[in-house]
Order: sequence, then C-alpha cells, then structure tokens
Amino acid sequence: VYRMLIALLLCSAHFSGLVETPLEGGLYLLSNTTLVAYATFAAFMLFSARRPDTNPFRLASLSLAADVAFLSLLVFAYSGVGGGIGILLIFTSAMAAVLLPLRLALLLASVASLSMIGTALWNSVFYTATAEELLQSGLFGVTAMIAAVMANQLAYWARDYRLIAEKRMETLTELEQVNELVIRRMRTGVLAVDDSNM
Repeated sequence: VYRMLIALLLCSAHFSGLVETPLEGGLYLLSNTTLVAYATFAAFMLFSARRPDTNPFRLASLSLAADVAFLSLLVFAYSGVGGGIGILLIFTSAMAAVLLPLRLALLLASVASLSMIGTALWNSVFYTATAEELLQSGLFGVTAMIAAVMANQLAYWARDYRLIAEKRMETLTELEQVNELVIRRMRTGVLAVDDSNM
C-alpha cells in the first residue's frame, strides 16, 4: 500500500506539473516511462502480496530492489536528489535493512548511494552542477548507508528482545504449571501468612 501511494503521488505530481519536469527530451521520456512503470509495478506487488502462496522473503527482495532501481532512475531523470526522491531512497535502504539480511540490504543501499553520487558527478561533468549539489548528493549517499546499518541493528535488537520475552513467557507458564501440579498433589494444606500473622 505504501509503495502504491508513493507511486501515485509521484505520478500525480509529475503529470500535473507540480514539480519541475526535466527539460531534455530523453530525460522527459525517461521520467514518464519510469513513473508509469513504477505505478504498474506497485499495483502488481499490491496484488501479489495478498496471494496466500507468496514467499515473503522473495517478495520483499524483489520489491525493494525494484524500488531502488525505479527511484535511482528518477534521481537521474530529475538530475539530482531534490524533490524528496533522495529521502525515499534513504527510507527504502532502511526498510531493506529491516526486512532483508544485512549483505543484501547493504548492496541495495550501495546502489542507492552510487546512483545519487553518480548523478551528481554526471551533472558536474556534462551540466553546471554546483559544489552544493555534489555535497548534498554525497551526504544523501552516506546517510543511506548509515541508515541501513542502524536499521539492521535496531531490527536485530528487536528480534532478540522478542525472543527473550517469549522465552520468559514460556518459563513463567512452566512454573505456573509446576506450582499448580504441586498444589493438586499435596495431601495437606498450605497456609500463607505475612509478618503480622495475617
């Protein structure tokens, strides 16, 4: 649902003229094609996720890799990380680190970082990109990598705490069953009093 909302928002902003569209013919065609393909892919993933025989790991791997690919193409088509697409790449990198193994998440974060930095370098060579745009792209790229590592660590700790809580719950359940069994098999009664014999 999140992917579908993002795709629809990007399409509506692009085709309604709310965002500045690329001026060159090739980049304009690339942005149009990428947005339509991303919206179609998001709809397909939305329906695929609802099927009962869907493999969640394969679905997460494919969808997050496609998110990085589509958003990287949009960064290139819009000639930079402006317009919030860089933030979407950082968020996608962090989500990949939560849902996927660290190696795969770092690979996707690396692709996202290289696409942002590579676009800035391309613009500095062939167009008039400023040093501020290069610095901004570099910061976005480094942030994507750091967000992936931190999100993976947080997910790891959350899984650990959940396992510890489940183990403690099992231990308490077992103790409760043992106490109940002891009380049932006792031949004499038990009287509990406090310090004041109450």
